[in-house]
Amino acid sequence: MPFPWKIVFLLPLLATACRDKKNNGPNDLSSFRILIDQANDEQQKLPPRLAAAQAAYALALLSGDKPAQLESIRTTGVLYLAMDSIDRAMASFVHLQKLADSVGDKENRGMGLNNIGLIFYERSVYDSAIIYYEQAGRLFRTLGDTLRIIQGDINTGIAYKNIGDYEKAFSLATGAARMMEGMPASAELGTVYNTLGNTLKDLSRPKEALIYHQKAIAIRRQLKDSIGIAASLNNTGNVYKSMKAYGQAIDHYLQALAIKNTMGSKRSRITTIDNIAEAYLGMQEYGLAAQYEAEALAGRSESEDKDGWMLSANRMAKIHMARHEPDKAKQLALRIDSLANAPIYISHQLKNALLLEEIYAAAKDYPNANRYAKKALELKDSLFNADMSAAISGMNARYNTEEQQQKIALAEKNDIIQEQEISQQRNFLLLMGCIIASLLVITYLLYVSNKLRKKARERTELLMAELNHRVKNSLQIISGILQLQTSVTENPQEIERIEAGRSRIQSISIVHNLLYQKEYTGSIQMDAFMTQITNNIGLAFQDQQAVIAEHSIDPVALNADQAIPVGLIANELLINIYKYSQTSGEPLVVRIGMTLDKNTCRLMIRDNGQSWDMAAARRQRKGLGLLLVNMLIQQLKATWQSAREAGENVQLVSFTKA
Repeated sequence: MPFPWKIVFLLPLLATACRDKKNNGPNDLSSFRILIDQANDEQQKLPPRLAAAQAAYALALLSGDKPAQLESIRTTGVLYLAMDSIDRAMASFVHLQKLADSVGDKENRGMGLNNIGLIFYERSVYDSAIIYYEQAGRLFRTLGDTLRIIQGDINTGIAYKNIGDYEKAFSLATGAARMMEGMPASAELGTVYNTLGNTLKDLSRPKEALIYHQKAIAIRRQLKDSIGIAASLNNTGNVYKSMKAYGQAIDHYLQALAIKNTMGSKRSRITTIDNIAEAYLGMQEYGLAAQYEAEALAGRSESEDKDGWMLSANRMAKIHMARHEPDKAKQLALRIDSLANAPIYISHQLKNALLLEEIYAAAKDYPNANRYAKKALELKDSLFNADMSAAISGMNARYNTEEQQQKIALAEKNDIIQEQEISQQRNFLLLMGCIIASLLVITYLLYVSNKLRKKARERTELLMAELNHRVKNSLQIISGILQLQTSVTENPQEIERIEAGRSRIQSISIVHNLLYQKEYTGSIQMDAFMTQITNNIGLAFQDQQAVIAEHSIDPVALNADQAIPVGLIANELLINIYKYSQTSGEPLVVRIGMTLDKNTCRLMIRDNGQSWDMAAARRQRKGLGLLLVNMLIQQLKATWQSAREAGENVQLVSFTKA
């Protein structure tokens, strides 16, 4: 930080103080008080006020005045905090509480601890904030300082709310409210109501939350506390945002922002701008959301708020994704990835890993998406371990702060507690180890089992394919042998029998091909099946007479148990027609039809050949073909009717579709 030129006006005071110190003069205290008054003058700008506080500390150090040193250190820390110089403020308050502890000043030590907790809260390290708040609260209780006890309980309640312990937060806030009953309206009471409203919001009780925020606003308006009014308006907007009433939320945020633009810290103003961006994002007004988020990012960069910048950048990346701008989202996310390289930013690392997983998955870059998904899982584990360590450290800190009252008893209790904690941690780690080991074993067994099943399925499919190929070849060989047999036989009756057998084998081969093709779905389309059977029979009898085959087959699908018998029945009936139906010089016309009415399937075969007594032939059961048809009719539980209608022979087979 450059040396403020206004410190030149403080040099005479320092010179006077040094002269008085040398001469043991009485003016040290008056010079110190002038500097402190200048440091606390809110009408002045922050840099000269800080210079005055630093000069006051130098004067107190020269004089060896411990109370003056404590006051100047405390004032310096407060000014650094107002200037958003968080690290320097932290160093000042750590110095304050150590010096106060060395001289036994409980009040200043409590204020130092409380302000350290405040800085941890600003950094979102809420567990550490609670530890310091509670240590400060115990010191204030020993002093009987009611006002600071109330302030400490309020701060602790807010921190508990932010880690999700709403019961503890509500208890502390209501306790603070009870302590303030009967007191006049004050900034502290407004803060209590504000905390109760925030806690109720997080408990999903928005209507009650709004009541307490309205009470806080009323008190702060009465006190003319503009900064407090802005905070309450901002928190009221948060309640409406949680209710997805984004329009009302934005109205309250804009009112808060109008106040914060004229007064209040940059950090607070940027927080409200961030909230406006988030509300517009909820309304899917991505252009306005991007506009406000860009302003928040610029503000956080200017104030060197690394933690806040990463939070805003993460939201801006989400806005880019919503606006289908994955390259911009990726650029921001990768920058966050490079910045969040310290253990204290583990929560940012986790959010950013999940964001990068989403970005790469949207871009179908699955290797990188998988890499960040694994990183997110590792960060979740690390965050869990960090929370466990913080909880254990918190317990130790709570007990260690009591050592001045009961050193011996407390030491014994600490030993017992530490042993219990170690035992619990060991048992917990052992349990987690067993669970993880069990999960790994189960996962491995499932992997092996799935792999074996896959291999078995592939082998079965290979064997079935080989078997089907062999069956198909065998049927073709048998059909070929029968065809060769007809060429060496001159007996017409024997040739007729061979052709009939060959036709049956071809019908079975057709079904087999339909059953075991790759696209087979468990049923056979009868139109294709019947057409192939008719074509095969037509080829077998093409030399005997002219035949016209007509098909009228509905798209009926039957399972193999019904399709095969139906195909064989059609095969036998068509062979009989081709063999025995004669016409007087005109072509033989054969009509094959198949219909499905509700659940009844009908196969009808008509021909214009001369009339012949099919019923008598059926009764006599002459020939293998009719015997086979009768057997198949029984298998289907079907009915078979033969008749002569309009100069045509009609064969009707009816059965119930399975």
